[in-house]
Amino acid sequence: MRAAFALVLILCGAGSAAAQNLADPVASVRAIYASYERDKPSAWFERDYSARLRKLIDTDRESAAKEGDAGKFDWDPIINAQDWKLSAIKISLVSKAGDRAVVDAWFHNLGSDQHMRFSLVREGAKWAIDDLQALNKSRWTMSKVFEDAPDAFPDQPAK
Repeated sequence: MRAAFALVLILCGAGSAAAQNLADPVASVRAIYASYERDKPSAWFERDYSARLRKLIDTDRESAAKEGDAGKFDWDPIINAQDWKLSAIKISLVSKAGDRAVVDAWFHNLGSDQHMRFSLVREGAKWAIDDLQALNKSRWTMSKVFEDAPDAFPDQPAK
């Protein structure tokens, strides 16, 4: 009887943690980086993106597939690299207003310190990535990269 009760408590706790991730933008970003720590991340383009950003990603991937190319991101933008061994991960809330939030992630990856900024929007019951920025050199903004904006990579000389 005690074992069954303990199992019910554990299962309720797991459900509660999952619900908290949906309600908490920091927990949503933390869950993304936890998958890298477990060495089982989803492909970067399979993450929860807003409808706006998803359209840009899908358009880029379709175009790249037709041309036999990798697309605008030939690296994993979530970690700003191709390979990973993450450590010293720190996630913090920058701002939250209604259905929008900004969350920063700092981490060390294979000799490189990274500072990423997630602009999130609540769509339905979960937080979705509406944009992503690398804030240390070389800086970039995901949506601007997809849109070929002249300031997509502000640290690079103008063409």
